[in-house]
Amino acid sequence: MSTLSQFSSLLDRLESTTSRLESSAVKSKSSSSTDTTVNDSNAPQVEAFQSFLNESFQPLITTLQNIGGDCEPVIKLLQDAMNQLKLLIICSTKFKKPTDQTLVQLLTPITKILTQIGDIRFKKFKSEQYNHLYALEEGMKCILWPTSPTPVSYVKEMVNAAQFYTNKVLMTYKNSDNSELHKNFVNQLKQMIESLANYVKEYYMAGLTWNAKASEQANENSLEKC
Repeated sequence: MSTLSQFSSLLDRLESTTSRLESSAVKSKSSSSTDTTVNDSNAPQVEAFQSFLNESFQPLITTLQNIGGDCEPVIKLLQDAMNQLKLLIICSTKFKKPTDQTLVQLLTPITKILTQIGDIRFKKFKSEQYNHLYALEEGMKCILWPTSPTPVSYVKEMVNAAQFYTNKVLMTYKNSDNSELHKNFVNQLKQMIESLANYVKEYYMAGLTWNAKASEQANENSLEKC
């Protein structure tokens, strides 16, 4: 092969390699800019919320799994609701404050899940776990704190909202063989709500805050980018 041909072949390979590297760099940059799990999971408020989930929410889920019965259908809904709240918190670190109408739209996935929990409770009115379901329906409204101008007191009020039904749980299972299991449910639900109130007090005392330095205002599609 002539020197010219060898040079031409080498140049072709270099151009091909350069093209692949540039393409890889573009993909890497794009992935980095849209991977909010990596970019935003280190935000203090996001890390703190994950700690809340691990330490205060998960024990309640475990107890519900142990209770079983008609509590089973709501477990995934509870988890989905908390994950949606976490997603909203992540979005608040990425976007400017939305309009009130847009905030309602961003909260729609959560409100739909809470409605589903209420529907299950309504259909299970003859269930042995009816009071568990009602306590969860009332108590889980605590995650709607982004809609309140006084979020800390709003969250705390959900302890009282659920208490009528948690007291019934305690009375119903007071003398049963698994009374401790149901007592754990009552205590963990209360503790979960109180822990959420402490979280909100530390990071969102005056309400959900947004990233004023962000280049884009949150819109109804922002959750998909988080």
